[in-house]
Amino acid sequence: MAKKISRKEATASAQERAAADAAAAAAAQAAAELDILHPERSIRLRGRLLTLREYGYIEGLNLQPGIRDLLEALYGLFDRASAPPSAAQVREVFTAHATTLQWLMAQAFTPYPEDPGQLQAFSAQVAENCRFVATLDDIEGDALMAAWWGANAGFFIRRFRERRLAEASRSAPSGSTQP
Repeated sequence: MAKKISRKEATASAQERAAADAAAAAAAQAAAELDILHPERSIRLRGRLLTLREYGYIEGLNLQPGIRDLLEALYGLFDRASAPPSAAQVREVFTAHATTLQWLMAQAFTPYPEDPGQLQAFSAQVAENCRFVATLDDIEGDALMAAWWGANAGFFIRRFRERRLAEASRSAPSGSTQP
């Protein structure tokens, strides 16, 4: 048999649900903002839970010279078209730079040290994680690549945007006129 509740109880229950809904919405918004500021993707492969993170500022500065060819190839894709390149086009670039991609993915799930004195140990861990990546089958590799790109696409797109802005400012006519 159903229990009859008073109007006061019904109002209180509705207010509690509304408060809970508002709290859930605020939590979802905070999570979305955190994902924008510092995206991470987690994936379980071969019994290991890997958390792929976006490269940090100093880490990104340090890795850019070593991945220049990959950056140039990706930039060429984004520069040629008004629409973003297809997944197949991006995959072709990744295929052409498979060793670099392997290293980038391994680095993204290796915790970056706060202490610069730990960079040698970090490099050794990245090398170990590269060996792990090399053992993945096609489906696992695709899943890892998707998680890595999900965490780091913003890093690459910001580099492309910076370059495009620099090129635009170099090709823009100067503000002065000659008599």
